[in-house]
Amino acid sequence: MEVIVQCDEKNNDYLTQYTSRVETLGSKYSFLEIQEKHLHWLSELAEHVEPNFMMALREEREWIDQDILKANQAILALIGAKGMEWPADAYYNLSEHTLRKSNLENNGAKLRCISCYSETDSITAADYIKCVRYLSNLATEHQMPIIIYGSFHVPSERYRYRALAYKIANTYLEKMNGVLIVKADKRTVCKYYAPLKQSFEVYADHVIYLEDSPKEAIKRALPFLHVSRDTSRFKKIYKHNRIEGALYEDIFYSLIPENEKIYVLLNSGNYKKPEYYEELGIQAIRLLDDYSMLYAEKSLFNDYEKQLKVQIAPQYHMPILSYQL
Repeated sequence: MEVIVQCDEKNNDYLTQYTSRVETLGSKYSFLEIQEKHLHWLSELAEHVEPNFMMALREEREWIDQDILKANQAILALIGAKGMEWPADAYYNLSEHTLRKSNLENNGAKLRCISCYSETDSITAADYIKCVRYLSNLATEHQMPIIIYGSFHVPSERYRYRALAYKIANTYLEKMNGVLIVKADKRTVCKYYAPLKQSFEVYADHVIYLEDSPKEAIKRALPFLHVSRDTSRFKKIYKHNRIEGALYEDIFYSLIPENEKIYVLLNSGNYKKPEYYEELGIQAIRLLDDYSMLYAEKSLFNDYEKQLKVQIAPQYHMPILSYQL
């Protein structure tokens, strides 16, 4: 059977004793082929063991204008079913991990778009990790920001949210100048961010989960790619937008209905008395020491944007909470 493991580097040499195949996925992570009777031994050695679960690639039909990509100097990679008729400069086979360039790219045109597919429209978790690693390295090699859009479904709910495989992929996303957007039902987005108290927790999820089509999701993400020219992670856009732009003008906030009630964190030690917010129709909630948050319909935060902006924490990576976790 195939498994993905998190293991201390000092124990890496022991992994080969009972396995027929070992592949490194990161400094502390490996892919193994092992007989089921040896799983107990492996569990004693590794910090966490996870099956190499399957992921079904989904089909998306809506495309984005190539001129938009050229104007923004970015690479776009789309992970999905082979049936998606994406005009691309290169095609990455997710199962074989090979890249085939189109005639356009071979003729000297710059690499703008990569279609990542599988002949069977399904891949393993290890294939997914290797793809994210390859795309991250490719963007670094070309010195360009990258947007990765993933359209897939994990049949096993046990590995659908915050699995070890996603933690490993996050190690590459963290260093990448760009973003990975995964298509997700709006009703289940909160599950992707909720800690599961697994042995491999806690880790920061650098994926953005949206219900949008590739066209809409990429249009949302493109304006933020060049906010910073270094290789900082994509979510640094929040601090920039809180300081320079309108209140919460980001791809999360714009998806929330105006009448939906949300929680907003206030700056520590830099906010007014509860009575001030109550006069605006906003509830002030004291949390701990100097930490407080506001609770009201989104429309009220927009109405009083100028009054509230300087009091709201600009560095808060997850700027709003609109669902119960």
